[in-house]
Amino acid sequence: SARHALRFGAALGIGVAVYWALGWQDHGFWVPLTILFVLRPEEGETFHRLLLRAVGTAFGLVAATALSLWLSDHGVALAIALTVATAVAYGMLTVQYAIFTAGITTYAVLLADTLGEPVLTAAWQRGAATAIGIAIAGVAFLLWPNPDEGPGRPEVPDLSPPGPAAR
Repeated sequence: SARHALRFGAALGIGVAVYWALGWQDHGFWVPLTILFVLRPEEGETFHRLLLRAVGTAFGLVAATALSLWLSDHGVALAIALTVATAVAYGMLTVQYAIFTAGITTYAVLLADTLGEPVLTAAWQRGAATAIGIAIAGVAFLLWPNPDEGPGRPEVPDLSPPGPAAR
């Protein structure tokens, strides 16, 4: 709908503006990327995906940090962990969003770590950017809900035929 297109575009624009304002040019892309993945035309689906994104990100941050600390001196083991995280992410993309998010978060944080960024810095940046993206997407729906969803929506009459008990 036009309402969702405007809500979506505004949220993405705000997400980019926020990460630029914070000086997160290197990893701030997680803010609009979160908005891109979670903001849907339907309120219920959006808030469901917000929750799944938060849970998956938290799990992925813990997993990536633990794996990085455990495997820090084992390049082959880290490469295997990166491969497994990628397989989990893309294997779950259309099956279970929280598991997909955990996999892609693990991959992104481990990759940043292997490229020289401290794991705790990478994990913090991913977590903070995701939290900001979740907040922007949620607020976008709260400020501009669909007219037929949420508080104050009109009651929908039950037009189903009466069952045997009603006769």
